[in-house]
Formats: sequence, C-alpha cells, structure tokens
Amino acid sequence: MPTLDAVDYIRKRIADELGVRVPEEIERPRPREFVYVCRNAGARIDSLRDAPRIDVHCWAQTYRRARQLSDAVSDIMLSLNRNVSSGFLSCVETTRRKDPDPDSNQPRWYASYLVNTFRYN
Repeated sequence: MPTLDAVDYIRKRIADELGVRVPEEIERPRPREFVYVCRNAGARIDSLRDAPRIDVHCWAQTYRRARQLSDAVSDIMLSLNRNVSSGFLSCVETTRRKDPDPDSNQPRWYASYLVNTFRYN
C-alpha cells in the first residue's frame, strides 16, 4: 500500500478552496495567476509514513496578489497540522518570502513546508 500522495492532496485542496489553477508542471507560456506545488525533498519513513518537504510557488500579476495567494495557501497548509482524518500528522511552515521568477521577473511568493503523513486505510 503506498503512502499518502501529499502533493496531489494539497494541489486538489488549493484548487478547490481558492479556485486558482494548480498545474502539475509549470506551463509555458505561464498563466497570469497560478500556484505550483512540488515535493522538493524528504524521505519515506516506511510503507505507511512519509516526511516530504513541500514547496509552494504563487504567481500573479502583482506582488500584492501573489502575497494574498501565499497567505491563503499558508492557511490551508497550516490547517493540515494534526489533521489526522486527512492523513497529516504535522505541517510546519519553514520559510515564506517574496521571490521574483528569475526567467520572467513575474511576481511570485515562495513557501516551504515540512510535512509528516501516514496512510491508515
């Protein structure tokens, strides 16, 4: 039985709650506004538990809007802490900052989270 796919769960939750595009890959050309979620590090503990580091990038047309998206995503992510019914043991925000895209200079906010999940069914 595989561990919980935290990235897939988070992508769907952000899309559902914020009504924003959350593509699996960064599209070219980039949409005017979207959120990109990826696993950047971490390790699988065993067949039921995982400890990924999840990165979230929020792109928009202005830094104010990108920060608003990042604030809303932060609320969603922090609500996963001890959300056992969804398979999350913990979720800690480790960094969040303004981070312009190096290729396009499009406004972007970046955040990183340490997550612990388990699969119980």
